[in-house]
Amino acid sequence: MVETQTSAPSKNRVADILSSGEFAETQKRNATFFTQANELIAKASHDFLEDQRELLHLEVEHMRNTLSPPKPGENLSATLNGYFEQQHEHTEKLVAKMRHSSDLMRDYGWKFLTMYSNGFKKSS
Repeated sequence: MVETQTSAPSKNRVADILSSGEFAETQKRNATFFTQANELIAKASHDFLEDQRELLHLEVEHMRNTLSPPKPGENLSATLNGYFEQQHEHTEKLVAKMRHSSDLMRDYGWKFLTMYSNGFKKSS
């Protein structure tokens, strides 16, 4: 019959870790990691909010153009044609803006993943 021991850390091992430079180095590495993570989160938040502000501006501009009444005596078919062209242009701008937002979030996701995996490499 084979007995298994639980590998609880011995008091001597914990004392050795705490007294050695290993603990201080780990704490320093963790502090650096969290500092970098916070900086990246702040930059990602700023860029994403700026992107959303531009999207809101695009929507407000579109609604202003859409809700403006036609001029008196204007040809209705020309007005509708202009409206449909505006819709098409707005849709193209909106799709481009949404692609940009998606690319932005994907890029920051990869940056976070890279930073996280580099943290594991350093700790092992």
